[in-house]
Amino acid sequence: MKNHAVLTVSIIALLVLVGCGKFPSIPIDQPSAQWESIQIDTVTNNVEEYMRLTLENVPGIKEEYAKAKTMLTSKFASEFTEPSFVPTSYCIQNNPEDVKVESVSFNDEWNRAEVVVYSKYGEEWDETWHFIVVASDGGEWLIDEIVCWYLLND
Repeated sequence: MKNHAVLTVSIIALLVLVGCGKFPSIPIDQPSAQWESIQIDTVTNNVEEYMRLTLENVPGIKEEYAKAKTMLTSKFASEFTEPSFVPTSYCIQNNPEDVKVESVSFNDEWNRAEVVVYSKYGEEWDETWHFIVVASDGGEWLIDEIVCWYLLND
């Protein structure tokens, strides 16, 4: 009986050691590169879709304000009660000819991202907006704020 118990414990220990060698260890507080890439793509796609829905001069645009507002946090969406929220939220009078996401960075807790967007007026691309995007309780990434770049530099 004693030999049986020792053999069982030895086999379990061996399986644990062999099994642990097959899987790379990832620190719990550090997301994997694949997870980070998926989050960057998701956040980027949400900001690009919001801009597509709201900026009339971006190629392929449709003014779908109701859908665009669903991409905002309830706090941010409540600030806008009519279609004029678009130029107000972007701090612009004239829409750019084109826009592009330049970079995405996350905070340490991975529940907030800052998306830097450039816009094109004429031949020049300029840093224009910083979208603050937050993870909702449901796991969606929602726009919580649009910071106009020129206001950051005043």
